[in-house]
Order: sequence, then C-alpha cells, then structure tokens
Amino acid sequence: MKNILFIIFALSIIGCREDFEPTPFTYSKLLTGETKKAWKLAALQYRSDERPLITYDLPLDDCAFDDLYIFYADDTKTFEIDEGVSKCNPDDPQLFITDNWSLVNATATLEMVIPILIPFRYPYIIKELSEKRLMVEVYFIGNKESYRMIFIPIKS
Repeated sequence: MKNILFIIFALSIIGCREDFEPTPFTYSKLLTGETKKAWKLAALQYRSDERPLITYDLPLDDCAFDDLYIFYADDTKTFEIDEGVSKCNPDDPQLFITDNWSLVNATATLEMVIPILIPFRYPYIIKELSEKRLMVEVYFIGNKESYRMIFIPIKS
C-alpha cells in the first residue's frame, strides 16, 4: 500500500510539473527602468551632530534644480545630466554631462556626478531606492556632517 501511495505521489508531482524559468531581479532596474530613467533633484537635506536634520525643498523650475539625471540600463551604464527646461546660461549645451554610473550592492553605494555638490563622480550611500524615490547621502568632516539628496522620477 505504501508503494502505491508513493507511486501516485511521484506521478502527480511529475505530471503537474511546469517549466519554471526564474527571472532574477536586478536592483539597478529601479534606477534605470528597462532602458533608461530620468530623475530630478526634489530636496536637499543637511545633517550635523550639532543640529537637527534640515530639509530644503528645491524650486524645481529653477535653472539649477530642473536638471534631469538620466541613468541608462546599457552595458556601459551611461549617465547623463540634461539642463532640463531652463538653462542658467543660454550658451550651455543641453546635455552638459555624459559619464558612467556604478551601483555596488554590498556597500549600498551609487557612484555618480551631482554637480551642485561634488562636480566629479563620487560614491554616495544609498539610503532609499524605490520606483518613486532615490535618496543618497554623502558624509563630510569625519562623518559629523552629511548631505542627503532626494530624487524623484520624471515621466518621459
């Protein structure tokens, strides 16, 4: 009787088997979408050991803060900064930075350029990354001060 139950059980598993192809989730797709994704800086926060967290909401229509930070899902991990709707200097090119980005899951760092803070590629600590929000932080002065940049995605 035990053999018959075992055979029925084994046949039911084999008969109901469906080919399963797992699709691995890549954390970077939150950043890039399927091909590319544009983000805008929405807020800047400052923290120090001597004061509470200060949040500066940024005027998104201001020439310095309407820039688009574009992350591509290509093999070279292209990164661009577009001047957005308004340019601070009309003679500046529309696309003023083309570089690369990198994401390191182990250290939760995103290496990119944020020209209003550090004008070259620098590793920022990822505090939050979702489809609707990116928050990165950089520390200064022996980790006693930091700046957080909060980005929101822009529909293209």
